[in-house]
Amino acid sequence: MTANNTPVSDPTVEFYINGKRINSNSVSVTPDNGFKLGGNELRAIYPGSDTHAVSVGTASVTVSKATDASIDGFQVPSNGTFDGTAHTGNQTNLTVQRNGVTLDSSPSVTVEYTLDGRAVSAPVLPGSYSVTLSVPEGETYTAIRQDAGGFTISKATP
Repeated sequence: MTANNTPVSDPTVEFYINGKRINSNSVSVTPDNGFKLGGNELRAIYPGSDTHAVSVGTASVTVSKATDASIDGFQVPSNGTFDGTAHTGNQTNLTVQRNGVTLDSSPSVTVEYTLDGRAVSAPVLPGSYSVTLSVPEGETYTAIRQDAGGFTISKATP
């Protein structure tokens, strides 16, 4: 690294995360290279050259659980008409994601239905329903509670 903190574009720079050498450069250091939750040390070592001195730079990097992850893959039921059956959403291939990256491919998702603001065990009766999804804290994300949308069950035609 140079004195003005501009990265040196020299392939001899070595990078280490938590003491383990990685095959990377200053642009592509990512969590896939060995960062873990909690505190991490990133170290860059430039061995020097005829015109530059040896330089060692270290940085502390703290990795926290994602607080902005979301539940993906749930489809709210479409509006329907009362017929005595429960109108439930599609829960196929539920995942927890952050910025398009899957953090959990098999989360334990709880689906809550409310009818006009009151919790119900199943959406059967006519009215306006809201759907809320929740999942407990995972290995890489905090607990999630999100609005999934709403739908209406109309009264049956006499």
